[in-house]
Amino acid sequence: MKVYNPGGLDLRRATQLVRCVGHFNCEVTLIKGDERFFACSVFAVLIAQLRCGEAVEIEAVGADAEEALTRIEQLFESFGDSKGSCCRLSRTPAAMAAFS
Repeated sequence: MKVYNPGGLDLRRATQLVRCVGHFNCEVTLIKGDERFFACSVFAVLIAQLRCGEAVEIEAVGADAEEALTRIEQLFESFGDSKGSCCRLSRTPAAMAAFS
Protein backbone atom coordinates (compact mmCIF):
# COMPACT_ATOMS: atom_id res chain seq x y z
CA MET A 1 0.00 0.00 0.00
CA LYS A 2 1.20 3.49 -0.70
CA VAL A 3 0.04 6.64 1.11
CA TYR A 4 -0.94 9.48 -1.20
CA ASN A 5 -2.65 11.89 1.19
CA PRO A 6 -0.54 15.07 1.59
CA GLY A 7 -0.94 14.84 5.38
CA GLY A 8 -0.07 11.14 5.49
CA LEU A 9 -1.95 8.85 7.84
CA ASP A 10 -3.00 11.50 10.37
CA LEU A 11 -4.72 11.13 13.76
CA ARG A 12 -8.23 10.97 12.32
CA ARG A 13 -7.33 8.30 9.76
CA ALA A 14 -5.23 6.34 12.27
CA THR A 15 -8.20 6.27 14.66
CA GLN A 16 -10.50 5.04 11.90
CA LEU A 17 -8.02 2.30 11.00
CA VAL A 18 -7.73 1.10 14.61
CA ARG A 19 -11.53 1.07 15.02
CA CYS A 20 -11.86 -0.91 11.79
CA VAL A 21 -9.24 -3.46 12.83
CA GLY A 22 -10.95 -3.91 16.21
CA HIS A 23 -13.99 -5.48 14.54
CA PHE A 24 -12.08 -8.52 13.29
CA ASN A 25 -10.73 -11.66 14.88
CA CYS A 26 -7.19 -11.26 13.60
CA GLU A 27 -3.96 -9.43 14.28
CA VAL A 28 -3.15 -6.67 11.80
CA THR A 29 0.38 -5.34 11.51
CA LEU A 30 1.74 -2.42 9.50
CA ILE A 31 5.22 -3.08 8.13
CA LYS A 32 7.35 -0.11 7.14
CA GLY A 33 10.86 -1.09 6.16
CA ASP A 34 12.24 -3.26 8.97
CA GLU A 35 9.76 -1.95 11.54
CA ARG A 36 6.43 -3.51 12.52
CA PHE A 37 3.53 -1.66 14.15
CA PHE A 38 0.38 -3.24 15.56
CA ALA A 39 -2.70 -1.66 14.00
CA CYS A 40 -4.72 -2.15 17.20
CA SER A 41 -3.18 0.98 18.75
CA VAL A 42 -3.61 4.57 17.52
CA PHE A 43 -0.31 5.40 19.19
CA ALA A 44 1.50 2.62 17.29
CA VAL A 45 -0.06 3.66 13.97
CA LEU A 46 1.02 7.26 14.56
CA ILE A 47 4.54 6.17 15.57
CA ALA A 48 4.79 4.51 12.13
CA GLN A 49 4.74 8.07 10.69
CA LEU A 50 3.20 7.08 7.37
CA ARG A 51 3.81 10.08 5.15
CA CYS A 52 2.75 10.93 1.65
CA GLY A 53 4.49 8.74 -0.91
CA GLU A 54 5.60 6.10 1.58
CA ALA A 55 4.81 2.43 1.12
CA VAL A 56 3.55 0.20 3.90
CA GLU A 57 2.73 -3.49 3.88
CA ILE A 58 -0.29 -4.74 5.79
CA GLU A 59 -0.13 -8.19 7.32
CA ALA A 60 -3.13 -9.91 8.88
CA VAL A 61 -3.12 -13.24 10.68
CA GLY A 62 -6.20 -14.93 12.07
CA ALA A 63 -9.67 -16.17 11.30
CA ASP A 64 -10.91 -12.89 9.76
CA ALA A 65 -7.68 -11.90 7.98
CA GLU A 66 -9.05 -11.81 4.42
CA GLU A 67 -12.21 -9.97 5.49
CA ALA A 68 -10.10 -7.47 7.43
CA LEU A 69 -7.91 -6.80 4.39
CA THR A 70 -10.96 -6.17 2.24
CA ARG A 71 -12.45 -3.77 4.80
CA ILE A 72 -9.14 -1.94 5.28
CA GLU A 73 -8.92 -1.50 1.52
CA GLN A 74 -12.44 0.01 1.50
CA LEU A 75 -11.53 2.24 4.42
CA PHE A 76 -8.43 3.58 2.71
CA GLU A 77 -10.43 4.25 -0.44
CA SER A 78 -12.88 6.28 1.67
CA PHE A 79 -9.99 8.46 2.89
CA GLY A 80 -9.90 10.15 -0.52
CA ASP A 81 -10.86 13.75 -1.01
CA SER A 82 -11.91 15.85 -3.99
CA LYS A 83 -8.33 15.72 -5.31
CA GLY A 84 -8.19 11.93 -5.36
CA SER A 85 -7.49 8.91 -3.26
CA CYS A 86 -5.65 9.11 0.05
CA CYS A 87 -4.08 5.70 -0.25
CA ARG A 88 -3.92 2.78 -2.58
CA LEU A 89 -3.75 -0.83 -1.44
CA SER A 90 -2.31 -3.46 -3.72
CA ARG A 91 -2.47 -7.17 -3.10
CA THR A 92 0.87 -8.66 -4.01
CA PRO A 93 1.44 -12.44 -3.98
CA ALA A 94 3.69 -12.07 -0.91
CA ALA A 95 1.05 -10.05 0.93
CA MET A 96 -1.67 -12.51 0.01
CA ALA A 97 0.36 -15.33 1.59
CA ALA A 98 0.05 -13.55 4.91
CA PHE A 99 -3.72 -13.73 4.64
CA SER A 100 -4.09 -17.42 3.88
